[in-house]
Amino acid sequence: MSTKSRAVRRATAALLASLIGLAGAPLVLPTAAVAEDCNVQSLSDSPSDKQWELRRLRPEAAWGMTKGRGVKVGVVDSGVSDDHPLLESRVLEGEGEDYVGNDPTEDCASHGTVIGGIIAAEYQEGSPFYGIAPEAQIVPFRVIVDSEKAGQDAETPGRIARGIRDAVKAGVKVINLSVRSPENDELAAAIADAVSKDVVIVAAAGNIGEKLPAGTTVYPAAYDGVIGVAAITPQGVRSDKSNYGNFVDIAAPGVQITSVAPKGGGIGVLKDGGTSFATAFVTGTAALVRSYYPNMSAPDVIERILATADSPAGNWDKYLGYGIVNPYQAVASLNGKLAHAPAALPAQTFTQPVPPADPLANLKVAASLSAAGAILLTIIILVGQAVRKHVRRDRPGGGSNGTGNGGGRGTPGKAVGRVTA
Repeated sequence: MSTKSRAVRRATAALLASLIGLAGAPLVLPTAAVAEDCNVQSLSDSPSDKQWELRRLRPEAAWGMTKGRGVKVGVVDSGVSDDHPLLESRVLEGEGEDYVGNDPTEDCASHGTVIGGIIAAEYQEGSPFYGIAPEAQIVPFRVIVDSEKAGQDAETPGRIARGIRDAVKAGVKVINLSVRSPENDELAAAIADAVSKDVVIVAAAGNIGEKLPAGTTVYPAAYDGVIGVAAITPQGVRSDKSNYGNFVDIAAPGVQITSVAPKGGGIGVLKDGGTSFATAFVTGTAALVRSYYPNMSAPDVIERILATADSPAGNWDKYLGYGIVNPYQAVASLNGKLAHAPAALPAQTFTQPVPPADPLANLKVAASLSAAGAILLTIIILVGQAVRKHVRRDRPGGGSNGTGNGGGRGTPGKAVGRVTA
């Protein structure tokens, strides 16, 4: 798409906004589709300060190392508009596919564009909003028109599968799936193929929350090799609407999120939000890691992101997974390994340790170790006294002959466990 055509589209959108009385009126970005004729409202709500999610994650702390350059990110969603000034340079011109229309940069649902903005919106001095990886490149794959009705469309899983396969062919290194689907063989095969070809896949855990029947598995988040993402609030706790279970691997901000809209140059706030948008923060983090470590395998990238998350008590739980994503630590940490890594990703294969059958077993072990330690300490003291007596006898005057090693301090202890922030 030419720069000229983009400018014409922006001018047309601005004129439409003024005609219907939107100019200057603060709006809230819709979480559902507006109208399928794509009369999407532009936004003029521009927060003056950096919003909570960017203050919480501080992605710019990693930008001295990488901003995501050289990494293509596939966004399989409702399309990603290249009309917004913060996205026009990030959405790759002429790439992507549309399976429900004729233009993958058209977004009638105001959904995929929000996702793309969170991942890779350009940084501009003084702007209160920017993407996690502002130099990553977005390739849109439009598989839905209405984000609210997608789950009722029997063709949605097949379109998502096609989007994934085409994204792999396009050379993307990370795929964002802020979409939901029932379990589907075609979709499972497409994901397995992408995983086998070293692509990192990040998917939303879903937004039913407490209403989700116990034991329900959510797809595509639950497929092997996929990072399942839950949503947190500004208070740092799980959103009530965020699904939970053994398909959750990590969490990220998902409520009261700031992003861009498909038309115009404004910024809006998603008051309700959801795991769709939390997923984009993790996807942006994956783009940073893949850019800084270009030869790192997808499984190692995933493990690094999980291992460097801000952990909940107990290392993993069904609400936040391994914790809240930490973009800086994911890039900068010297240790990107989980202390108790699951046999295979994602984290639903991880099981908590089983308590010992004897409730006093740990106490008995501790007592035994204490007794053994006391005996060993006594032996060391006796040997030390004997050595000192021997040295004093062999060294006239008790002075040093200058040939000792000086009692070196030794090597500082290495961090062998996971790094926490």
